[in-house]
Amino acid sequence: MLKKNKPPTLWWLTTCFFALWCTQAPASTPFGVNWLASQTHQGGISTPNDVAIAFQSTAEALRTFDALNQQEPLKNIMAVGRKALNAVSYHSTESLSRQIIAGHENTDDVSELVNELLALQNPDGGFGELADFDSTVLNTAFALEALAMAAASETQTTERAITFLTQHQNPDGSFVLNAVNESAIYVTALASSALQRFLFNAKILPYVEAANDYLYKNQLEGGGWETDWETAIALLAVASATADTSFYKPAAQVLRTHQDNKGSWGEDAYTTALALRALQYVKRIQFPVEPDKGILTGQVIDDNSGLPLAKVEVTLEQLAETTAQTESDGSFNLTGLEPGSYTLKYQLAGYQSASQDTSVSKGQFAELGTVRLAPLPDVGIISGTLTDTTTGQPLSDVLVEVTGAVTASALTDEQGYYAIVSPP
Repeated sequence: MLKKNKPPTLWWLTTCFFALWCTQAPASTPFGVNWLASQTHQGGISTPNDVAIAFQSTAEALRTFDALNQQEPLKNIMAVGRKALNAVSYHSTESLSRQIIAGHENTDDVSELVNELLALQNPDGGFGELADFDSTVLNTAFALEALAMAAASETQTTERAITFLTQHQNPDGSFVLNAVNESAIYVTALASSALQRFLFNAKILPYVEAANDYLYKNQLEGGGWETDWETAIALLAVASATADTSFYKPAAQVLRTHQDNKGSWGEDAYTTALALRALQYVKRIQFPVEPDKGILTGQVIDDNSGLPLAKVEVTLEQLAETTAQTESDGSFNLTGLEPGSYTLKYQLAGYQSASQDTSVSKGQFAELGTVRLAPLPDVGIISGTLTDTTTGQPLSDVLVEVTGAVTASALTDEQGYYAIVSPP
């Protein structure tokens, strides 16, 4: 049986701790990152105080370093963490999912891991710990998030998994691991976050709203949930689904006040990683001026390579004047929208256009998931980013020319990005 105040653990892993890794994060990194990075050792990124096992702490630390843009200053530490993560040979649904996420964020080839994960799906659409194990909400949520992030899931696979999750949601909106487990906040938050990644291709908004409503209603007086790690996980779920900060602002403030003078939360690497990422996410979100409006956000990628697409024009059929252009990471935001139904159109030179029907509710921060654009069959596309080799800063207004059977050129934009579309 799982302990009430601890996240579900992989029982087969030991929590051995080795000598402290000597590499430290640079002093310029955000408060708390220094402390977290200093907990690196040959077995991963963890401490004996963690509520989770070393594998889970390491995985969350890597995700946090990536979310806080610490890939370059902490590249050696992250390499140690990934090595420890990949050394785990017990390939359960959770371990495979965490390895896929870490590898994808490092632009590694995770196709073999994805195929291994897909083989664990049960006939009921869910995922168990291993092949032929009973499906659980927890494992299915882990698998869905990993498949979404790796952009490697087939529609039939994800739809069956989504159906499994929605069929196992309780009337009060919560999700639980099993009949005797009480970690409803943790499991509900993970399920909500996983489902939110598939709003683009599944009618699941009511399930997400019900799950988050359960999380809202079960906050402690004054904000937050029973533990700091539960508060952080719940924040990651609810903050991405609403534009009304009143739902979670008290929880974020409670979490901030629990950070100690070392930058940690209880000298716990797992909790600290989650808390840093949750607070950074809350900080980054830009909300409409009026809380009764909504936001649509998503990411556009190349259907063949899975790489993000910049400069994609995103328009609303119902509001021609409301447009957005994707950033270098493929992300976009459409803000200040009146509640209602919309049709989004995606266009980029060299690619087939796409459209998508969706809706937005009052105060909703709607995540549309990943939109895939297929290259046109009769063109070739060369794109990239130019930076200064000394400073690493992007170079704008640089002329990039292609010569040969075809001559074409383009100028880099303010982010150093260029794209050339021409016949093969």
